[in-house]
Amino acid sequence: MEVIDPKDYSFYAQLALKKGLINGDDTSIIFYDYSILQNRLSIVNKLFPDNSFHSVAVKSNPLIKILTFIQSQNFGIEAASFGEILITQKSGIDSSKIVFDSPAKTQNEIDEIAKSFPEMHINVDSLQELERYKDDTHLTLSLRINPETKSDSVASMSVGGSKSKFGELISNRKQIIEAFETNKNLIGLHVHAGSQFHNINPTITAIRKVIDLANEINALTSDQIITIDIGGGFPVNYNGKPFELSKYVDALKTHCTELFDDTYKVITEFGRYYHANAGWILTDVEYVKEDSGNVIVQCGADMFVRETYNPKDWYHDIFVLNRNLEMKNSATKAQNIGGPLCFGGDYISKNRELPSMEQGDKLVIADCGANTFSLWSKHCSRQFPKVITYSSKIKGEDIRIAKHRESYEDLIKFWN
Repeated sequence: MEVIDPKDYSFYAQLALKKGLINGDDTSIIFYDYSILQNRLSIVNKLFPDNSFHSVAVKSNPLIKILTFIQSQNFGIEAASFGEILITQKSGIDSSKIVFDSPAKTQNEIDEIAKSFPEMHINVDSLQELERYKDDTHLTLSLRINPETKSDSVASMSVGGSKSKFGELISNRKQIIEAFETNKNLIGLHVHAGSQFHNINPTITAIRKVIDLANEINALTSDQIITIDIGGGFPVNYNGKPFELSKYVDALKTHCTELFDDTYKVITEFGRYYHANAGWILTDVEYVKEDSGNVIVQCGADMFVRETYNPKDWYHDIFVLNRNLEMKNSATKAQNIGGPLCFGGDYISKNRELPSMEQGDKLVIADCGANTFSLWSKHCSRQFPKVITYSSKIKGEDIRIAKHRESYEDLIKFWN
């Protein structure tokens, strides 16, 4: 499976500089390879049945140019907020290709969707939320089920346990069945037990439990349930060869046959899987403090929020380029990579063995296409970086700026 070859970091950084896409203000730059995204989209298309509907999670990577590319590949979008719906609309994606998930949909949002986006597929998070939909609505609804099955995801990514804030507990079986018997707009079930899981078995178990529930409901309602949304969550390896989606799908074929024999239409919501390995960050080494072993770079907890606060749960390969953007391969030593924010916990990595650094060097931080800059923090009011995209299949002939560095005027507007 495709990942970025480390030597390409130097190649594309030099190419961007040569083409005048980088200037002195670009202390950090996001690079993104469309070819890897396109390859992952193709893999998902091939592995699931032809009538499946595949949506890509906006929260993993909300850049409009990238969403527009996803639309060009005939994929849909999973939105987790009304704001993400509007971003998706800006990228040209038809509302019929949007799956709306949120545990906190307001009555105003629901009414606006019914008025302006009636073709949208909505995953209702609970029976309480279901009460907010008018009886005469023509919206297409699914009910999110909490399978009460824990995955091996890290705690903040696990959403299937009985105390999770997401979904209707599957143990409320009687009330769920009654809801389907009285609400004919409910045509599907949705399940997502956790993200970045390594052991697929709990996730397979969760999906199987929801299919069993769907079978039970359909036996009572003349096959009312049409779709099963299996969520996303497939893991990305941030330190070596990626996980193989084909093994996950093989397990689904074995244990969840109804997803592949036309009993139900499958909906997927992968995000990290598509984007993570396609993106990387180039950032300036601003200061080197030899006495303390601290290297100060121009991105940190503003972009790597999860990594800074939960360093044991998240890892990124890091490479060093010299001021000529050539890969450094000199002897390594343990160094602390400190970010630019004004608080003591702002470290991307500590005691990392890397070539000795000096002012003017650049760091490459790998696998940053998902859930990094999409979690951008305004703490210390720093500018969102420039984004440069390219396609490695054509050696970057299409390399261009997809988003300019945030201006100070726009930054001030945010707080005004």
